Parts: sequence; C-alpha cells; structure tokens
Amino acid sequence: MPAHSARFTSILTLAAVAALSVTGLSATAQRHSSFTAPPTAPPAAHEAHAAAPATVNPLAPVSSGLGAIEFYPVNFGVPAPQSLARQLTADDERTRRNALTAMGAPPQYTAKDQPTPAPHSLQVEFAPLGTGSESDALVTVELDHHLVTAVLAPDNGGWHRVATLVFPTGYADPNSTPSTFVRTNRSLLDPTKYRAVFHARENQTDGEYQENEAHMRVLNGHAIITISFVSDAKHCETVTPTHRGRPTCELTHRWLQPEPMVPNGPRRFQLVTATGHLTPKEAEIFIARSRYFESTRLREFTCQQFTFSDLHLRYEPTGPNGPCPTTLVGPQAR
Repeated sequence: MPAHSARFTSILTLAAVAALSVTGLSATAQRHSSFTAPPTAPPAAHEAHAAAPATVNPLAPVSSGLGAIEFYPVNFGVPAPQSLARQLTADDERTRRNALTAMGAPPQYTAKDQPTPAPHSLQVEFAPLGTGSESDALVTVELDHHLVTAVLAPDNGGWHRVATLVFPTGYADPNSTPSTFVRTNRSLLDPTKYRAVFHARENQTDGEYQENEAHMRVLNGHAIITISFVSDAKHCETVTPTHRGRPTCELTHRWLQPEPMVPNGPRRFQLVTATGHLTPKEAEIFIARSRYFESTRLREFTCQQFTFSDLHLRYEPTGPNGPCPTTLVGPQAR
C-alpha cells in the first residue's frame, strides 16, 4: 500500500493537561525524561536471553544508541488520527489540551497550572509500518522546545497509541522540523511495507554535532526500534596551551545498506561507517559546514554485517567491524 502524508501547519493558542503514562514493550535502549518511568521490558525477551548460553566474546555493534531521541512504548486508546489532528487545531483550549494528552506530550505543555506554548506545526503521515495491509499513523507536533511524534495503530475499528517519540530541540533551530525528525521509507525486509526513520541532530556552537538515527516498525501490535546508531558526527580538536594550532575536525557518516539478495539465503545488511577529516584551513571556510562538502572529505570505509532477528525483532551484528565487501552496489538512499 503506498504511503500517504498530510501536513497541517497552524498557530495555536496555549494548551495544557496531564502527564504522560508509559507502559509496554521496549525492544532497545531508551532515554527517559523525568516525567515518566522506564517501561517494563518484555518478559519473553528476558527469558530467551537468560536461557541462552553465555558467549565468551559477544559481537557488539560498531555504533548503537538513540542519542537525544526519547522512546516511550505504550498501549493507550486514542481518537482516530484525522480526529486528533482536528482537535489539535481546534479553537477550544480544552479540546487541544485533551489532544496533546492523547499524544503523550511532555507535562510542561499539558500541566493545567502552567501557561503552555501552543504547537507551531502539525504533520500527519499514514503508512503500513507492520506486516498487515492496514496503515498506521505518525502524528507529529512542533512545540517550543520539543518535537513529539505519536505512533498510532488501528485496532478492531479503533486506534491505539503504541509509542511516543520525543526530541528535545528548540523551535528557534531552523534545521529541526517535523519533516527532519521523522519520515517513512520502504522496509528493508519487505519493500511492500514501510519503516519510520527518526533523526535527532544536536548542534554545538563551535560547529560540532552528533546525529542519531533510529528505525521503527509496528510488529505484533508493538512499536519496535529495530536499529539505532550515530548516523553523523563532527568532532574538532580543542585548542589548548599544549595545542596552539588551528583545530582539525574528524567526520563520521554512517548508514545501513542491504547486501545483494542471495536466492533462498538470509537477508544480510551492512552498517557502513565512513570517516574523514577537515584540515585546519578547510574547517574555517564557510562551506565546510555543508553536509555535501563534508561528504567529499570521507576517505575510509568500514562495514559490519547485520541480520534481522525474528526472535528479538531487531537487527543484530553477525561479524566484527572491518573492511567492506567488494560486492556492495552503492549506498542505500538515506
């Protein structure tokens, strides 16, 4: 089923309400803010892990982690996405407050006793994120200090919020919008289905940054982070009394790329890590902060093979990070 997206932008008045309730399944490492308790991990996963024999040298991913992305799996009945969008843009403050609560927005935007800035924009996107034919929905609001996405799944004629993802970022940052935070891509496992890809980029005043990427699907009625890693980073040397020269900057770009299909064989993927650096002279020029310019300075490439685990519902490494195979055709579109 093709994905359909609808974007709505509106300036709303102040809204308020209750707290984010979080329970449910978590398939990966998560960041938790002070307004919620960590969700309970699935017992089956723990039992499977406990029963597995100890590994002397377990494989570790070359990169993992959600970074600034906060992931809260839940199971909470909500209005249909179209109704929720109308409520978020309603003139009535109480209606908007209830809609923000249904989304799982942080309490600083929903507390009744505090003035709350209104959402600046709203994005709604539909796509089948699971294995069935029905479309799930991603409802994203842009607030003063956060981007918030509610993941909604259809359930027997109704809708449930199965996860909320939050990115603490200021509205003043022109590079952080609903469309830069989340988008849908075709699933790497089944091209007739989709995955939600989240990006959270933390910029520093000196030009350094780190961007984390997370892939999410809705499997067995649960929102699952199938893989997460540092997708982009720039780190520059600090000038100190013992290092008085102009700083150089180390660059890292990373993406998940499928290997060519093997008939009747398992699907394999490569997490590609590209590294390079900017010279002191390059680091000071205007275009050096462009992602396109940085890409031209990448010189070394390494790969780590992954396969998808049907047991744990995530991509797991099957080999160490090392030289890339020579059979890869080209980088997966990001």
